[in-house]
Amino acid sequence: MAQTERFSHLVYEVADLARSEQFYGWGLGLKPLGRDFWPEDAPSSAFELNPGQYLVLVEAPAANSEWRHAYTGLYLKPERWREVCDRLLELGATIREKKAGLHAVGGHSSTVLDPDGYTIELAANEPPVWEIPPAARGKIDVGRIEDFAVNSATRVAQGKFFLMRFPDGFLALSEICTHQQFTVTYQPEHYRFYCPLHRYRFTREGRVIQRVHPVTEPPLQKYAIELVDGHVIVDTDVSIPRTNEDAGDLDHVPRLVGSLG
Repeated sequence: MAQTERFSHLVYEVADLARSEQFYGWGLGLKPLGRDFWPEDAPSSAFELNPGQYLVLVEAPAANSEWRHAYTGLYLKPERWREVCDRLLELGATIREKKAGLHAVGGHSSTVLDPDGYTIELAANEPPVWEIPPAARGKIDVGRIEDFAVNSATRVAQGKFFLMRFPDGFLALSEICTHQQFTVTYQPEHYRFYCPLHRYRFTREGRVIQRVHPVTEPPLQKYAIELVDGHVIVDTDVSIPRTNEDAGDLDHVPRLVGSLG
């Protein structure tokens, strides 16, 4: 399906209509709708992207050079990724995997040029994975209780978590987004966490902030905290799932235990 929203049809001028039909129809697997819906224009061929959204190929003496600076983003079902790539390679297309940028765990992202040089960006993401991997750095002494101001947020790079200090205690929140395991950042100006992959936002306690779509993702996971001789010790070997109901449970400052030995 096409990534682009709120448009009726996208028109590409192509030099060889039959060749482009093979690329978009057989190669990419788009649903063909037929030729010459607008018979008063040049020969054309239409494909369905999303319901009500179409790609229209119009035969022209040459491709539109201005369109080569743009790209069309297409999402594939993960199970179709390999077969589509194999068909494109059989057509002689060059597929370039995107090394930089934002990727979900288990996701794919590549670009390919169509026969006229238009850039197509292909992406496929696996279903959300709820088993968040722990940092597995053992128990980390992040400092003394008084080192962390009330309402502060401190990223501990070694343990891949944020230590949140509230008036009533601490939370050690995993920096792994519970949507598709990308890395969240903390935005102090908004008092929230933000995942740049799919723009998920979380409160300081790690709850998902509902915007437009219904919230299905659980809160950010946490690590257990011990307060030992006035030091904050975080156990990063087990990432603890949470629900919205228990997301506000804190590790309270007054709880002290003996020496780690």
